[in-house]
Amino acid sequence: MAKLLTKICLMTKKGYLVLSDGSIYQGISYGSEGNAYGEVVFNTSMSGYQEILTDPSYAGQIVIPTYPMQGNYGVNQGYEESSKIQVASFVIRSHSPTPSHFDVQNTLSDYLKERGIPGLSGVDTRAITRRIRSEGVMMGMVTTGNPQEAFEELSNSPAYDTVNFVERVTTANEYIWNNEGALKIALVDCGVKYNILRNLAIRNCKIHVFPSNVSSDEILNINPDGVVFSPGPGDPVHNQGTVATASSIVRKIPTLGI
Repeated sequence: MAKLLTKICLMTKKGYLVLSDGSIYQGISYGSEGNAYGEVVFNTSMSGYQEILTDPSYAGQIVIPTYPMQGNYGVNQGYEESSKIQVASFVIRSHSPTPSHFDVQNTLSDYLKERGIPGLSGVDTRAITRRIRSEGVMMGMVTTGNPQEAFEELSNSPAYDTVNFVERVTTANEYIWNNEGALKIALVDCGVKYNILRNLAIRNCKIHVFPSNVSSDEILNINPDGVVFSPGPGDPVHNQGTVATASSIVRKIPTLGI
């Protein structure tokens, strides 16, 4: 009990969410200390926070769940959707430091801390969601430092849609996810979630994963039965090579874009 009380006391350091419109929300820091910068978005799911944290589509974003309690069932490596946490920060209403679940491996706070991701709890996430919905998506910064200094830094930072996040999350090299199956699928990784690969595998597909900059010739060389373009983060205006590849093969092979 003494260790638990000590841990809870250590989780009372002030933190702030600063938005690009100048609004500031004070809360309690959890996870890693420091600054995190990104586009502020919300998610209305009632569970699945670990899947959200590791979804490459959220790369470079500060994610705010509208459901108030987070962390109550802890984290488990089996629920990850990629090899790392992709979000810039996770801003929540209520953080549960004592998770309860039969296969829990870690707490949400320690999971973020071990991976250098700042979090913020104790803020009115639904009020922030209403602001975003009425004013439009905006940039933000989570900080354990001076919020005014954070706002100045935020004002000089690039907008989210000016960054090519797909090239940050795509695989560096092609690989085989599943080598057994009646159908061969070429998957272009623009930020693929593991669950997309799992679902293809259980449908008797052999999956050959390519980086987002793959050419149409490289895809055609493996003679696939179909091609899947995964979802991904950011503005596709930065990914004209991927668009050209899709345009080149869409009339030659059954093609699915998510």
